[in-house]
Amino acid sequence: MSRFETIGIAGVGDLGAQMAVQAAAFYPVVRGFDIVPRPIAPDATGIDKLMTQARAINPMEWVDDLDKLLDTSSIIHVTGRTKETAADITHLPEDSLLVLHSSAMSESLEEAKRLRGLPKVAGEIAIVHCTMNDLRTVSVADDLGPTDRIQQHLLELRLNPVVTNTDAEDRLAARSQGLAALIHQVVQGPTGSLLAIDAAAGLLTPSGNDVHELVQRRELNWTAGTRASLLRNPHLLPLIDRMRRIVEEAQGIQHE
Repeated sequence: MSRFETIGIAGVGDLGAQMAVQAAAFYPVVRGFDIVPRPIAPDATGIDKLMTQARAINPMEWVDDLDKLLDTSSIIHVTGRTKETAADITHLPEDSLLVLHSSAMSESLEEAKRLRGLPKVAGEIAIVHCTMNDLRTVSVADDLGPTDRIQQHLLELRLNPVVTNTDAEDRLAARSQGLAALIHQVVQGPTGSLLAIDAAAGLLTPSGNDVHELVQRRELNWTAGTRASLLRNPHLLPLIDRMRRIVEEAQGIQHE
């Protein structure tokens, strides 16, 4: 059991705030760091929506330095700007567990391998992807070796770890979240959804309204960093090529 470990959250944005609320319900000490600290809303919930601030053992403590977070936490979740935050990590104590969250696991794997090559990084590194679904599933990559400690930690958080690998998870993410992110970027203009006027005028079909609502929901629920991470998924381009071939075939376009 690791209930008495100190949990650190690097990047207290959307996912980070939910992870902080979730962790504070089970661990006595949770610390957070963000380059732009924002208070967690009183009505904020955890990844499990039944976990609220009211269930916290103690409220999250803010620290003003990433190194301090690494030095005073035994399990550190990097939940915001994963690639950029990992680039700022120069050391990791031997008994620590660094948990890299990303919608594109291949990015986290690249950073994990780089970090492992640093002389002062002695702790364990795990790669995960919180699916944020009703089952509270967290995909755990086994590319780096045994995953026992991260699985135990996630179970203590009342989350459901599922072991996979980065390639399989990124393929799945490309077919689901990646496509949604691409549609969002195509339809979302600088001042809002390009379908908003047509929706207000009652010109959209039911399927058109579905797309409009999808874009609106993703604009509210995804940060710019999340969208950028989803669009960097290496399996998205082959999927787009397949979509283009389907359209060309439907339109009778042939290439010599």
